[in-house]
Formats: sequence, structure tokens, C-alpha cells
Amino acid sequence: MIRTMTVSAILGALFAGVVAYTVSPSLWQTAIGLRSGGPEQTADAKPAFEEWPICTMTVAMPDADWAKLDPEFAAGKKAVVAEDWDGAIAVLKSAALRDPRNADIQNYIGYAYRRLRQMGPAIGHYQ
Repeated sequence: MIRTMTVSAILGALFAGVVAYTVSPSLWQTAIGLRSGGPEQTADAKPAFEEWPICTMTVAMPDADWAKLDPEFAAGKKAVVAEDWDGAIAVLKSAALRDPRNADIQNYIGYAYRRLRQMGPAIGHYQ
């Protein structure tokens, strides 16, 4: 219970921070720039594409989709979408035998257990 409350408080603080940042980022950035004696800058100033080649290159490369790499993981995701919780657990556990440190697999197993209202095994896979 305390763990849940702590996680809720942290997530709430993170959400509030994101909202505060997206509402008006240029106001606080300008205020910080003026206080530090720097030139007045706004969020509209963007560096040229060539100035940041490494940062922009990572956007061009797509992330690996585990479902394409592991057919058992793909079958487990399909079972989760179909709300076949027992089937999802069985298939995802066999996928977890090959890759026990894959957080996505463990998360889906925990989710399936949670939907079956088996909180003990669910928490074990979330951790």
C-alpha cells in the first residue's frame, strides 16, 4: 500500500512537471536566461540540422520491435489483446525462458496476472 502511494505521488509529480513544461516553456526559459545574465533567448531558436548530427541520426533509425524478432512474444501480445490471460502467460513465460531480462516480456506477464487478479505473481514479474 505504501509502495503504491509512493509510486502514485512520484507519477503525479512527474505529470505535473510535464504539464508545467508544456504549458509555457518559453516564459521560464526566458526568466532563467535574464537572471543568469545571459542574452535574451526564446524557445523558438533552433540549431541548424548540421550542428547536431548525432542527435538527429537516432531519430532516423527505428527501434527494434520485439514482436518481429521473437514469434512467441508476438503470440503473447496477440493473446493479451484478445484478453486470453492464461494463454498469454503460457506463451510469454516460454519467451521469458530465452530472454529472462526482457522488461517488455515481464511487464506483459505481470499485466496478464494482474488481470486475473493474481497480485502475488504479478508483482514478482513487475519487479
